[in-house]
Amino acid sequence: MKPPLGIKNIDKAIHVLEYLPFGFLLARAFIQQWPAVKIWQVVTICSLLYGISDEYHQGFVSGRESSVMDAVADTIGGFLGVWIYLFRQKRVTSKQKAG
Repeated sequence: MKPPLGIKNIDKAIHVLEYLPFGFLLARAFIQQWPAVKIWQVVTICSLLYGISDEYHQGFVSGRESSVMDAVADTIGGFLGVWIYLFRQKRVTSKQKAG
């Protein structure tokens, strides 16, 4: 199968970009329930499980194939999303305390 745009492994970058908002929004949803350390774990595990589920179901679609590396890219995207959210929250909280 020819890679989209002719760039090798561009699909991995797309997976990361798709799951980044997923991780960000999960972190936002869980911020009131758990401390930041727990949110890292929960969001990363959710991203992994959802990515595995997505790849599993993709195996049943003709013309598509499942890939472990796609699930890894999904997990990385979720991880980056939670990192961005928590970094942003830390900056907002420190500005509120200072101001």
